[in-house]
Amino acid sequence: MKTKLHLAFRYRITAVFVLFKLKFIETGDDLVSNILEARRYEKNFFLYGQEENLKLMYGHLAQAEKQLKSLNWTMKQTNHSEAQLDRKLDMLDAYRQTILLYGEKSEAIISGKKLVEFSKLGDRVRSLGRELTEELVKTVKMERQITHELIAQQKLYLLISLGAFILLSAGVAYYLLFLIVLPMTKIKTAATKIAESDFQQIPSVPGIPEIQSMITALNQMIIELGKRAE
Repeated sequence: MKTKLHLAFRYRITAVFVLFKLKFIETGDDLVSNILEARRYEKNFFLYGQEENLKLMYGHLAQAEKQLKSLNWTMKQTNHSEAQLDRKLDMLDAYRQTILLYGEKSEAIISGKKLVEFSKLGDRVRSLGRELTEELVKTVKMERQITHELIAQQKLYLLISLGAFILLSAGVAYYLLFLIVLPMTKIKTAATKIAESDFQQIPSVPGIPEIQSMITALNQMIIELGKRAE
């Protein structure tokens, strides 16, 4: 019984944990989508230099920041530390600040040495965007894999619980049928025979101690009734 309760408790705790994981993955997928959209407008800005691309990019980064912060509590429930969250926020902020600086410098006239520095700044933007995307994709992929493993464990726990229930049911059925129902049937048959002046003793059958004592007492009575009938 204790083992069964332990399994049920563990199943419940793990099920709640899986729900946190699924919530994390859902928000994480949306977060990655926003970062990918931001990077799409980043590329458009590099190609066409339109300020509208920057505005759209900033909008997606703002949404990504909100989503990343909303993961704070969920991350704590899924074995993620605040340090991991802070690192991702720092990466997001560095990416945003760098693209902001790139946008400001793009408005100035670039020539000579400044053009080289501007080109390096663009490379930095791409590098930060790539690192941030890879980090988030890796995190969500890892969470998805862990969640699949947890769901597989849930199926195993369910099968174990079902097996334990079947064994318990079989034990109860055996107890009721062989230790109570069959002995009582023998007693009922013997009582019917006694009424018909057939004083045969009740044969020994498995049963709980109380029923065994009853059979012993009835057999003694049957012996006495048989003697008197002679």
